Amino acid sequence: MAACRVTTVVHVTDMPPPPPPNPSFPQPGAPGPYQAPGPYQAPGFGGPGFGGPGYGGPGYGGPGYQQPAPPRRSGKAVTAMVLGIVGILLCFLGLVSILALVFGILGLREISRSAGARTGKGMAISGVVLGALGLVAAAGFWIVVAADIAGTTAVGDLRVGDCVELPEENEDGLVARLETFDCDEPHRAEVIDVDDLRDGDEDFPGAAEIGERADAACRAAFDEYVGVPYLESVFEIFLITPTEDTWDSDSEYVCLAFEPGEDLSGSIEGANR
Repeated sequence: MAACRVTTVVHVTDMPPPPPPNPSFPQPGAPGPYQAPGPYQAPGFGGPGFGGPGYGGPGYGGPGYQQPAPPRRSGKAVTAMVLGIVGILLCFLGLVSILALVFGILGLREISRSAGARTGKGMAISGVVLGALGLVAAAGFWIVVAADIAGTTAVGDLRVGDCVELPEENEDGLVARLETFDCDEPHRAEVIDVDDLRDGDEDFPGAAEIGERADAACRAAFDEYVGVPYLESVFEIFLITPTEDTWDSDSEYVCLAFEPGEDLSGSIEGANR
């Protein structure tokens, strides 16, 4: 009998199914049933090197937060008030009062245009007011001075025959100017001699020596001018002599004749009394 080869045919359908994969151990490279991100997953908090933009505080000195600068006092206003006070105290210095007015006006203009950045309006107004008052005072002062000077003559400019007022007594005994008159008007004295008391180039010889020289010269001139000796006349003499301070520039003396207690009318030249 011939040998026979037996072949076993196995159908795939007859093989048992493979066991299901273990869900706890997914195969590498294959997505597991729970690998998708869950709906409640919170975003991670990165470290300092990977942090998101921080929420910093407001920057210092930003234009939106700067405090406005406090208002400053106007320098022109201060200057105006100071000059106004000085102008009142020194009323003869009219220029100071003019400057007070100018600075006061400039200060008011500066303050009005500063939109509150400058203060001192009251000081500027004070400067204007004081400046105006100072100008009035200065004008009055110089009017009085001019009136006082008008009709007066410096002692060094007096000449023989001038009719004058007697010098007023003062503590220092110095005389700078004398009021002068037309000799037809009532007056107190008349210049009868003016002469230089210096002997050559000498230094000031002293007040006593100057007084003696002036008295001798005046008495000699009196006799010739009035017409009678001094001791026989109704007139007295008044001497204005140089001092040590004026000696180098002016060494002349002035001799006045007057009648005690009486005003003179007309010249006493040749009066013979």
